[in-house]
Amino acid sequence: MERAGLKRLWHLWTEVVRDSPLARAVLWLASGLALGLIAGALLTQWSLGDRLVIGGTSQELSVLLEIDGQRIVIGGGSSRSDLVDFIDRSTLPWDRQVDLLLVPAWDERHLPGALDLIERRPVRGIVLLGLPGSAPAWTLLERAAQARQITVRYVAEPQRVTLADLFWLELYPAADGNRERGTRVLIHLGDVRVAVVDAPKDDRDQWAATADAHLLVAMRQPPAGLGPVPLVARPLPRRPSDFVQIDVAYELVLDRGQRSTFRFTSHELRVPLAEVERPAPLLTPTP
Repeated sequence: MERAGLKRLWHLWTEVVRDSPLARAVLWLASGLALGLIAGALLTQWSLGDRLVIGGTSQELSVLLEIDGQRIVIGGGSSRSDLVDFIDRSTLPWDRQVDLLLVPAWDERHLPGALDLIERRPVRGIVLLGLPGSAPAWTLLERAAQARQITVRYVAEPQRVTLADLFWLELYPAADGNRERGTRVLIHLGDVRVAVVDAPKDDRDQWAATADAHLLVAMRQPPAGLGPVPLVARPLPRRPSDFVQIDVAYELVLDRGQRSTFRFTSHELRVPLAEVERPAPLLTPTP
C-alpha cells in the first residue's frame, strides 16, 4: 500500500511539473541549490596538505608554510605584485586566506610585496620582525592593515609560536636596527629544521646561527662559505657581487616567478630532486 501511494504521488508530481512552468523552475532551482551545497562541502574539505613552498618574489625569496590547516607567509619581496602571484599559484582559488604574514622589519625591502598582499587578499594577522620605526612606508602598511581590521604585532625579542604538535616557529628579530641588522625564523617540523634568514652578507651572526639546519632559505643573497648546511635555497644572482660560491652539498636557485614545493612529516623533508643541483666546486689556487 505504501509503495502504491508513493508511486501515485510521484505521478501526480511529474504531471504538475510537466504542465506548470513555475513548478519546473522551482525544481531546477532546488536541484541547483542542492548541488551547490554538496560541491561547497566537498571543496572546503579539499586541502593541498602540509607543505613548504619557496618562491622567487622579485630579487628576494618568500616562503609559504601550511601546517594543520594554518597558512603562514614569510617575506614580501620588493615588487608589489610578485607575492600575490606567488600565493595565487600556490593555493586553491577558493582558499587564499593568509592566517599570518611575517615581515622582516629591519629595512623596507619586503614592504612592497607585503603591502600589496594585504590590499588584495584576505590576511588575518601581521607580525613585524623588529621595530621598523616611524618611516612613512611602515606607517602606510599600518594604516592599510587598520583599514581592513588586520591585527599588527611587533616582535622585538625572540619568541616561540606553536603551530601544532611537534611543529613550531622560533622568531628572531633584529634587536637594534643600528647595531644589529637582519632577522631569522627557525621552522621546526618535528626532527626537521628549516632556517629562513633575511640579513646582509656581513652579518655573520645571523647566518652562523643556522649551521644545524637541514634547509636554509636565504631570502636575499647569502655570503660565501655557508657550510655545512646540506641544502640552501637562494634567489638567482643578478649583480656581479651576487655570484659567490657556496660550499654546501646542494642548492636551489629560484628566479622571479619560480617556486618549489617541499613535503614533510615529523621526521623527514621530501625534496624535489629535479630542482636542486650541486654547486660548482670551489676553485683552489694553483702553485
